[in-house]
Amino acid sequence: RGNNLEQEDSSPGEGLITFTGPVAQSASITATSPYRNGYLPRATEFDYGLDNPDLTIWASGRGWESSLYGGGGWNLLGNPFTSAMNARTFVTVNAGVFDPNYQAVYLYDGTANTYYYIANSTGWPSGDFMDRAHIQAGQGFWALAYYNNVDFSFTPGMQEHSNQVPMLKSAATDDRWPGIRLEVRSGGEEASTTLVFNEAMALGLDRGYDVGMLSAGSEIEIYTTLVEKDNGVNFARQALPTANADAIIVPIGIDTEKGGEVTFSAYTVPLGNNKFWLEDRTTGIITDLSASTYKVLLPAKTYGTGRFYLKATSSITDIETQAEEPGSGLRIWAYDGKVIIKGEVTGRAVCSVYDIRGKKITETHLDGGDMNTITIPAGSTGIYIIRVADGPRITTQKVVFP
Repeated sequence: RGNNLEQEDSSPGEGLITFTGPVAQSASITATSPYRNGYLPRATEFDYGLDNPDLTIWASGRGWESSLYGGGGWNLLGNPFTSAMNARTFVTVNAGVFDPNYQAVYLYDGTANTYYYIANSTGWPSGDFMDRAHIQAGQGFWALAYYNNVDFSFTPGMQEHSNQVPMLKSAATDDRWPGIRLEVRSGGEEASTTLVFNEAMALGLDRGYDVGMLSAGSEIEIYTTLVEKDNGVNFARQALPTANADAIIVPIGIDTEKGGEVTFSAYTVPLGNNKFWLEDRTTGIITDLSASTYKVLLPAKTYGTGRFYLKATSSITDIETQAEEPGSGLRIWAYDGKVIIKGEVTGRAVCSVYDIRGKKITETHLDGGDMNTITIPAGSTGIYIIRVADGPRITTQKVVFP
């Protein structure tokens, strides 16, 4: 950034442009969010739903009926330096201001219609991006703010020289934690989710290692949910402990509107003598993904968890089929222009969709049962609040439509 500009040749697309003046060495960006407090303090209050009279959850001037609601927590930032920026250093320096479930920076690949992340390193790639650390000068990325008016800082220590072609830096297998990159292919599209193991990780949320998925509404998407307790977030990467790893059963979520033949495959780094087994509880088939692939025909409108599970153990005889743990309520998420509502509701349940200004977009009576979908008007993007009222039970959830 300079304070003077000279252009020696005014021909379109040609000529030398000279900048003079000091170059920025640091910066601070104030992020926006509708919430006064962070994710964890908000959770209990937020569960009361849209009729909650306690407005202390809102930032000043914001609320369900306020035109100043905006923000949603997602902020589009960019590398402000003239050099490359180490994104992992950015995540570490700003660890306290990210939403705990999304402590990462997200980049969009328009060719693949997919979001990728850069977070704390485990040696594994994010989707087709290899284990990348750098963001080039001028490149933009998304960050999810913890609450309103937090500051994301860019410090001199984040600047690093890196002239490699973006997205092509890979890590050696020896640098990777034990784990599995589980891939699905449907037609010409692919998607993946990653599970890694380390003695320092836990069954609950490991900030910066468990990375929430930002959905792009692709033809097929795959993710996991937290093993300890489903917190309503779909994860692109989940980190788990090595202790008693053979007793851990991981729910695998699949979203596909069209259905059709789906092939599961995997790239693995061994966890001792354990193999990685995929269990299909509908067909009863258990596949060693360390050595084989698995093909299955999925029905249209397949969403969420409950059918596929993954376990790391040495033998198929060690796998015990267990019933899915009952959830604390409904799971609500966005996929392919639809709101997916998983969980048992009665025929009197009503789903209301609000935009970021608190305006009601649509209201729909649900069909009952344990799976319902609501279509959002075409072209809708951004943050929406979903409210499901089923008698005295009210569930609300924030969802993102890219």
